[in-house]
Amino acid sequence: MAESLRILILEDNPADAELVQFELEQAGLVFISKVVVTQEDYVQALHNFCPDLILSDYDLPKYNGSLALSEAKRRCPDSPFILVTGAVTEDRAIEILTQGAKDYVLKKRLEQRLGPAIRRALAEAEEHRARKQAEEELHEAHITLEEKVKIRTAELEAEIVGRKKLQLELRESESRESEHFVELRRQAEERMKANDAASVPSAMQAGSPKLYQELHIYKIELEILNEELRQSKNETEKLLATYRDIYDFSPVGYFTLNPTGVILQVNLTGAGLLGVERSRLKGRLFRSHISDKFRSSFDTFLRKTFEDQTIGSCELMLSQREGAPSGFVRLEARLSEDRKECNLVMIDITKRKLSEDKSTEHAC
Repeated sequence: MAESLRILILEDNPADAELVQFELEQAGLVFISKVVVTQEDYVQALHNFCPDLILSDYDLPKYNGSLALSEAKRRCPDSPFILVTGAVTEDRAIEILTQGAKDYVLKKRLEQRLGPAIRRALAEAEEHRARKQAEEELHEAHITLEEKVKIRTAELEAEIVGRKKLQLELRESESRESEHFVELRRQAEERMKANDAASVPSAMQAGSPKLYQELHIYKIELEILNEELRQSKNETEKLLATYRDIYDFSPVGYFTLNPTGVILQVNLTGAGLLGVERSRLKGRLFRSHISDKFRSSFDTFLRKTFEDQTIGSCELMLSQREGAPSGFVRLEARLSEDRKECNLVMIDITKRKLSEDKSTEHAC
């Protein structure tokens, strides 16, 4: 069973109020009505009755339809207001509609006009509520996306800071390296002195025992260095693997372009957004994956990024992939430290764009 409409009727003539309710029934509306006469009762009903629709006469004792409309807009802004009056001038009709009334109906034409006017006003109100809800959801989704990007950016920045710290520590360790080798040599020399002379080959005893000692110490140093290199290589491989995971499985696409727009590097997310295998993207022009009508905008965006050396952004549509609709993306660009490459972030905004298009269609 359909939920009953709550209709508030502001009318000082009981016969006219009954006639309005009769025409509502004749129009097939399921409703609960409340009739008020005074301003005080009207204001109280706006608060307690919470009407879905307001029907108001214009000329009332000590009150009028214009004041009633202003009060309705303040207390029940989403409830449509329709003026129902015996007579109204063209100037007054324009005035009341300009103030926000959905329509006006002359009492002598209630049978022909009241039902259609109410249905149209209710449909517009429902469309307005749906559009408002969609806009709120879109705004919330946009904020959520921005927060996720900020969080991910902060994580990547923290990773960069950590790597720079590691590099600094490596430089500091290099300054201690000479001391380390001195200590290694001292330990090797003590070990050689502790060795029995019989362990020294006769050829070395007869020839140059000092040379043997130097060679043996050098051998020990090489062994230690090799072990340190292996350990450093393992650590580097772990860092690279971690970086690849962060880079490839980021929720946004990452591209590296040269000044002509050729793709030098791309992560898995970026390749997925373009719908092409990553191995087939390197060396290709990024603009070839952009819809024709957006390519000139991208060319301007890329050129300004390299010329102005600033952080920029733009929104554009990708070219249509086979079996899939075109997608919309937001690009954010920043030059590399040597200013020879452009690091591009690609964010999928297709859902946002489609929601905006639907909202525009409803508005029309």
